[in-house]
Amino acid sequence: MWDLATGTLIKRLTNFPDLVVSVEFSPDGSFLIAGSRGGTLRVYATSNYEPWFEASSPGGLGAMAFSPDGRLLATGGVNGEVHLWKVVYRP
Repeated sequence: MWDLATGTLIKRLTNFPDLVVSVEFSPDGSFLIAGSRGGTLRVYATSNYEPWFEASSPGGLGAMAFSPDGRLLATGGVNGEVHLWKVVYRP
């Protein structure tokens, strides 16, 4: 994560088992989801970019996107499958 105004590195998000292919901020900006080709989904709180939750998307991951209201996350697998996830906030 970079501060583009200053060019300063804020936080390095590491230790994914495979190449990260998609990153999405929640519509309200409170968290970030990074997903790897192998299907690892990792959620980070944007207040400190510490890992908050981890899940696995069946069939790997090629793309993901939030619904406009932030209640659903769609993941598209490298195997051609699409999965819909219900997003539940529990701060």
